[in-house]
Amino acid sequence: MKTIGHKRAIQSLRNAEQKGRLAHAYLLTGPSQIGKTTLAIDVACMVNCQQSKKPCGECGPCKRILQKIHADVKIIRVSSAEGRTGNRFSIGIDQIRQLEKEANLKPFEGICRVFIVEETHLMSSEAANALLKTLEEPPDQVLILLLSSEAHTIPVTVVSRCQQIDMHPIAADMIYDHIKSAAQLDDARIKEIAYAAYGRMGWAIQVIDQREMFDKRQKIIDRFEELLTSPLNLKFSYVEELASKQNIYRDEMFNELRLLQLWFRDMLMLYVGSPNLVVNYTRIDSLLPISESLSHTEMIRAIKDIDHSINLLKINVGARLVLEQLMLRLPIPQSK
Repeated sequence: MKTIGHKRAIQSLRNAEQKGRLAHAYLLTGPSQIGKTTLAIDVACMVNCQQSKKPCGECGPCKRILQKIHADVKIIRVSSAEGRTGNRFSIGIDQIRQLEKEANLKPFEGICRVFIVEETHLMSSEAANALLKTLEEPPDQVLILLLSSEAHTIPVTVVSRCQQIDMHPIAADMIYDHIKSAAQLDDARIKEIAYAAYGRMGWAIQVIDQREMFDKRQKIIDRFEELLTSPLNLKFSYVEELASKQNIYRDEMFNELRLLQLWFRDMLMLYVGSPNLVVNYTRIDSLLPISESLSHTEMIRAIKDIDHSINLLKINVGARLVLEQLMLRLPIPQSK
């Protein structure tokens, strides 16, 4: 399998396949870039592989699936041409109707038709209702894999008809070992990426080829350092900028807030004397004086406040109001 880590999820799926007990639909959940699509493609290989040890990755069907040219394996993702919910791109009903149509056809070149729906929570309500019909009466030789980083927003009627597999962040040393074997980078750079990935192999792999992603991350942290001591008008200016991402660049907004939360968590680790647990370890020199100017209670409260704000945004509470309240509650460093 191409999936790195996630042993429990892999073993569960392997056991089901070997015993002939694979469900007709699975919901793979976990943070963005955790490896959901990679695992889904591995499962597509597994159910179409021609060898005894599945997936082999070497037979014709496996190679065609990995190259994304297999006629029976389709990935459905957000389409800008389909529909919108407000200003937000969505998976539209026409895409799901096409899935239904193809699901009722016999496999063209393989053993099983596999449909992978990315970011299922972005389905329109019409699309979700249309998918429900296929989930209730699944055709033979069809496997549906729904992927989501916000599974709690998917209609319960859809979730209840799937077997759910939760995917969690993997260890930094596992990411480090993979990057070291796959890329020609100096050891310090590999370590920095492995820790900054925060358990997301997909993010780490993307950053290897796109240096600007990591540079952008560092600039965001620079801004956090300035933000804590900035006057309120500058904090609200940042709120306006971040809130504008709620619709089209929703994941980017959440990633930035989680990075802010992680930044406070790193300060807390320094405060309690555990620098070895700091994720942004190259920023320790700038984190240390801030952590010394805040209390233990202030840092914990900031982490909880950010988490609360993220949860409110996930249920579509007005972004500007939520973020303004967060800015008002964030601690202000005091010289000691």
